[in-house]
Amino acid sequence: MNLGRITLITPPDKLFNTNLSYLIVKPSNVVKQQFQTILSKSIDDLNVFIYDQEETDTSWLLSVALQVDVVLIDVDNC
Repeated sequence: MNLGRITLITPPDKLFNTNLSYLIVKPSNVVKQQFQTILSKSIDDLNVFIYDQEETDTSWLLSVALQVDVVLIDVDNC
């Protein structure tokens, strides 16, 4: 069994392909670790967009939120 490839994307970059895509907004280290554990079992190629604590590019955030399949927001860090 082969595991899929995970592509991490951060502002200002974007990636347009047909892979399942996630956006993680302001994740804590705990959330990052939990998400990594879940993704480590995936056999599909995935895109993970990360909008982290020090980011301020809200236009990137909004455009990516419309593009991805799943948006995860760590509301405790927002």
